[in-house]
Amino acid sequence: MDQIILVLTSSDCIPDLGSDYGDKWFCKCGKTNKASQQYCKYCGHDIKGFTMKDVSLEQALDCATEALFVLKRLFDVRK
Repeated sequence: MDQIILVLTSSDCIPDLGSDYGDKWFCKCGKTNKASQQYCKYCGHDIKGFTMKDVSLEQALDCATEALFVLKRLFDVRK
């Protein structure tokens, strides 16, 4: 679980498929979006290529962190 969390928090875990340019970002579909928009208004993907229906990187990290906490409590690991 520690290794999964390490991978999820590394900067190159899931590379950006789009390009970020300050006040806008370019989606992998080629369209330009405002920086405030999380998902492309044309194809529905975010800068990492995920859609709203996909599990986000933050959700995966939250689940892994919670699972690690629970496992440590179950096995009484004091790290």
